[in-house]
Amino acid sequence: MVRHALRHLYEPAALHASPLTGLLVRGTVSNPASHVRDRIIATIASLRPANEAPSASAAWRTYDILTYRYVQQLGQPEVAEQLAVSIRQLRRWEQQAVETLAYRLAEQAGLVIGGAAEEPSDRGPAAYEEPTADLVCFAAAALGGSCRLADILAQVIRLVRPMASQRGVEVCILCGNACPPVRLSAVTLRQILLSLLTVAVQHAAGGRVMVRVDEAGAGCVSLSLVVGDDARPLSAGDRTNLQVAQQLVATGGGQLTMSEEPALSAHLLLPARHDRRVLLIDDNPDAVRLYERYLADSGYLLTSVSEPERVIEAATRVQPHAILLDVMMPGVDGWEIIARLRAHPETAEIPVVVCTLLAQQELAFSLGADGYLQKPFGRAALLDLLASVTDPRHDRAPSTC
Repeated sequence: MVRHALRHLYEPAALHASPLTGLLVRGTVSNPASHVRDRIIATIASLRPANEAPSASAAWRTYDILTYRYVQQLGQPEVAEQLAVSIRQLRRWEQQAVETLAYRLAEQAGLVIGGAAEEPSDRGPAAYEEPTADLVCFAAAALGGSCRLADILAQVIRLVRPMASQRGVEVCILCGNACPPVRLSAVTLRQILLSLLTVAVQHAAGGRVMVRVDEAGAGCVSLSLVVGDDARPLSAGDRTNLQVAQQLVATGGGQLTMSEEPALSAHLLLPARHDRRVLLIDDNPDAVRLYERYLADSGYLLTSVSEPERVIEAATRVQPHAILLDVMMPGVDGWEIIARLRAHPETAEIPVVVCTLLAQQELAFSLGADGYLQKPFGRAALLDLLASVTDPRHDRAPSTC
């Protein structure tokens, strides 16, 4: 979540829609995106060490990476050269720097770190809206995955059924088979559902828990949960579990609304995952297998073409949301393929990401590439760049990771 906001720091529309903006902006703000951007930049500035700190210290490294990469918007190759390290090492340090920034933002926002939020005695479960820093980091690390709500619900039901049987509680489920996957990792969704179902079973007091899963329209999947009328009051432990569920849902971009009148009920709304098509042009079978592993269960459907001469035919047939293009291929190189794609009316607007061992980023962008990845790169870098170039708000400004 924090990384996404950093990548779109100077893109008001993307920053306004970022889940981080919803977490950091409280009350009425005339320009939420500008408010969050200024806050992020100021927080990065606050990480600047004292002048007497050793230049090779981790504190200076964190500050320099965040400043160069995100405030100044330099690419990884330039920052790696500036710091005299490999791109692989830079990526490891960059992940640590982003985590440091996430904790600092959480601290400044008054969120709880390393413990549960204080529980007001006179407020219901809907009062828990602000996620703790620990949950922000947990959910942010789990974003990018996807799973079927019905499948994870079945797993959770198996886990809570012994407890339900001991309490004499009947759990009834109605699931639609046509529900698409949701844009949330299985581990995060499992924890959300466990928190909800354990409270429901403990609250039911020998009654019934009704669960229904449906496709909600508007690109969402919904889960509704209702506990029978004969139920006991919520305990402090129940409210803590509901707090965890509500915070995880919020950080995952969904909505969870709850009510205790006339009976305990919850309505969970999660964004559905609609796969984006990616066309890979690469003649190396090992590279193709690597891309397949990177994009597995990521929300992207990969089609590969090993013959560069077939790229126009494949692109017009697949209609991909993005094209991943190797440069060094026999016969026709990647530079010629970019020219062909840009010249053809049916492929001219498809984002192209050049993936190569060569340090030729400027050339790639000058020829019309939308993104650039220098090999070797990791899964996170690939997914970050694909998210950028396939975003509907993408303005064709070149992107790197």
